[in-house]
Amino acid sequence: MPRFLVKPFKIGLLVLLPLVLISNHGEEIPLEKSESLHGAYHIHTLGDSPIDFSGSAVYENAFAKNINGPSWSTLTIKFEDNSVGNQYAMELFISKKVSSEELSTGTYKVSRDIKGFVGNFNGVFGYANLKKLGELPYFTKQGAIHISRIGNGFLEGSMEMLMNNTEGEEISLYGHFRATQ
Repeated sequence: MPRFLVKPFKIGLLVLLPLVLISNHGEEIPLEKSESLHGAYHIHTLGDSPIDFSGSAVYENAFAKNINGPSWSTLTIKFEDNSVGNQYAMELFISKKVSSEELSTGTYKVSRDIKGFVGNFNGVFGYANLKKLGELPYFTKQGAIHISRIGNGFLEGSMEMLMNNTEGEEISLYGHFRATQ
């Protein structure tokens, strides 16, 4: 290689090589909604009658902007039963006072300060109807939902919570989910 080309080649290599090596550093690769990406979940119960259930999951975002008060963002996750006979139904609601329209990643704890379901609330509320455990629905008592990724019509996270019914019977639920919009 001619001597006068060596120096520009070295400088060019020193400029381009760091750009190639750090071009994706610190950036999260966005999720793409594609036909191969489906909402799904797998949840376990603990207690006297352990149950494993799975199916498809979908979510919805709602944003209520009040003129004289705070704005609220609500995320609803619906866990759908794909089995014959609809043996269970479950929904979780995450609501929070926000300045932007969508909730972000993070951990949301079950709220004990819900004064009726008509208004907005800070935290998580949910219910589960499990036919194997009787006719009474179970409602969230304590626990949390962790949203690890959200974007482009896709939501991923985990949950761990304690639910009880009106007779005081309790079940513990834990599991992971991927939901599509």
